[in-house]
Amino acid sequence: MDDLDRAVKSAHAALYRNDAPRAVGGGVLVTPDHVLTCAHVINQILGRPSFCQERPAESGEVVEGVSVALPGGSVDQCYEAALAGWLPARRGDGRPAQEGDVEWFGDLALLRLQAGSTLPHTPPWSNLPECACSRR
Repeated sequence: MDDLDRAVKSAHAALYRNDAPRAVGGGVLVTPDHVLTCAHVINQILGRPSFCQERPAESGEVVEGVSVALPGGSVDQCYEAALAGWLPARRGDGRPAQEGDVEWFGDLALLRLQAGSTLPHTPPWSNLPECACSRR
């Protein structure tokens, strides 16, 4: 495994329904205390339709029912997270996506891990070599 593989694997997070032993979906650490996932993952965890547009919590409030397991941790070490951003799935014309749609845009949820749940290190992205696309 090379350094890039190791970096990517160390940034994975698993998202759980509080009372479930199996992950519903995944996300990626983008800062030491932020996880980016899909809005439909949060909706599925909460038992809502995948393309539900309604925010699962107000910005800054804990998303009740959602737990996040961080890299290197165990399922027993899950953390609460607050909603930091919500961009539900939309069709190309801006209307909400519907079940059966094969293409949509958005579908993002940014979660902020609650105090005391950050990793002791920064996300691996800060150590990746600069690529040509970042020099524009």
